[in-house]
Amino acid sequence: MMIAKSISALLAAVAFFYSTVCFSGSMAPRELMLELFKAQARIGQGDRAAVAAQAKLLGDFDALIASTPGSFWKESENCGLLVNYVLSGGQVGNVRKLLRSRDVAPEIESLLRGAVAYMSGAVNEARKLLLPLDPRDMNQLLGAQVAYVQAVLLTEQDKARASGLLDLARLLAPGGLLEEAALRRQAKLAAELGDARQFMQLASQYNVRFRRSLYADDFARAFVELAPKIGMQRNWEGVKALDRVAESFTPELRQALFLSLAREAMLAGEFHRLEDLISMVSDEVKGDASALARLKLYEGIDRLVNKQYDRASTLLGAVDAASLQGPDIELLNVSRAIGRRAAVSRVDSSRPINISNASLDGVEVRARRSGDLAEKALGASDHALAGK
Repeated sequence: MMIAKSISALLAAVAFFYSTVCFSGSMAPRELMLELFKAQARIGQGDRAAVAAQAKLLGDFDALIASTPGSFWKESENCGLLVNYVLSGGQVGNVRKLLRSRDVAPEIESLLRGAVAYMSGAVNEARKLLLPLDPRDMNQLLGAQVAYVQAVLLTEQDKARASGLLDLARLLAPGGLLEEAALRRQAKLAAELGDARQFMQLASQYNVRFRRSLYADDFARAFVELAPKIGMQRNWEGVKALDRVAESFTPELRQALFLSLAREAMLAGEFHRLEDLISMVSDEVKGDASALARLKLYEGIDRLVNKQYDRASTLLGAVDAASLQGPDIELLNVSRAIGRRAAVSRVDSSRPINISNASLDGVEVRARRSGDLAEKALGASDHALAGK
């Protein structure tokens, strides 16, 4: 309901801004643009039919550009519609013709050229034309679109400023596809900046407002990839927050998330968290050979570190190595070698295992020379087994 009200308020503001535009025909440019924004808002709420509607409306607007006298676009309000159209994914061919003939409003020309440059992949030209502009000097929707594009253009140069622009885009255009896209992009930026708190705040907002979006799967996959990288597994409150966000994920993505978190916890030597993470995913690993192999491997390492050697041996022996990826195969080899040595040595809890001096049939040497993840796990296991 809140999203619907936000969209209605935004569209009303845009309609008022363009209310002076007069046009004879089946649908005026302003009306077409409003219908396009509505279709895009429906996409953000999971309406698949809106994708076809969006494509048709963009095509209709392109045809309208071609059939409308150039003098029409010399009016500032009308020319602003061309920028809306281009930044909504429209074709730029007919817009370029208007720019060549100078049939555009002079005060909008630079903005329109910047929009065309951006959509054509001319990044440097787009930066030169668009970054000096202040989105707050424009009508709401146009300002939101420009703020979003500025954020994209600044992402590699100034992530913090880009994040602020995405805040502005969301503020100016709440409830629509622009806010949906801005939330996804801003959450990624927060992760890249190492801001776990903002990452979770934005992810939670996305989950509440756009969990049915047609792009929700893209968000979920990015979330699964990013959450372990910023150490969300280190804080139990963070893990519970992750669990709440992941409620709407598919079972496959949920298990991928918590297996990845478990792996990161293991590699960082955070074995106190590993068991909790394993328990969160154990009920969801059903019929997936790869996920089951990973679960047994990580649980086996957890038991090994906690000196439950018999249980560790059972779990590690049951792992199907063919279902693991390369780095995890190395982890399996290392863990099985440690388990074998522990069994042979009959090491008790007061006598640490000195892994660095053990003969692991060449596995340890290869792991240390390769510099891959197995080395990290080996070192973490060594410390834990030694009681350090």
